[in-house]
Amino acid sequence: MERSLALAEKMGQRHESGMTLLEMGQRLDERKHLERAEALFGEIGAGWDLARARESLEEYRLPDRVPPRSALAQKRKRKTKRNNRKPKY
Repeated sequence: MERSLALAEKMGQRHESGMTLLEMGQRLDERKHLERAEALFGEIGAGWDLARARESLEEYRLPDRVPPRSALAQKRKRKTKRNNRKPKY
């Protein structure tokens, strides 16, 4: 992800930089990336993506916040549970 961000910034692809920052913030559970994505989306007027960044940031303001798990990790966990069930004979 760091490489994607560096390339997007080098090429001046501000929206792609914001999307990469948003993804990094969500997957790595790092507020600083989400804040950078929010600022960038605000500057370029990407309203829908700005709302997504703000939604992710809002999770940090909730009491007793549990760090979000990536969708892939959640899917793997469900699949593992399903595969560990005892067969019904």
